[in-house]
Amino acid sequence: VKKKSDGIHIKWQKEPYALGYYVYRQEGSGSFKKIATISDVSKSSYIDQDTKKNGKHSYYIKIYTTNGKSLITSKKSDIKNVK
Repeated sequence: VKKKSDGIHIKWQKEPYALGYYVYRQEGSGSFKKIATISDVSKSSYIDQDTKKNGKHSYYIKIYTTNGKSLITSKKSDIKNVK
């Protein structure tokens, strides 16, 4: 996770069994909210352009896949912070 002039850049490692990824964000001490669904599994990054310029932002990723019957998600990744 890196803050740049065009937003906050989030990168993750691709998982071979993933059908997609969910990106979650927390602003300050608020609750985490899903901000993006990445269905293109060739992608392993996201730019969050909808952030306040100052303040702490925290992010985590969840992988989603299917067990043949229903959609399932992985445990969340480690939480990464940026100010």
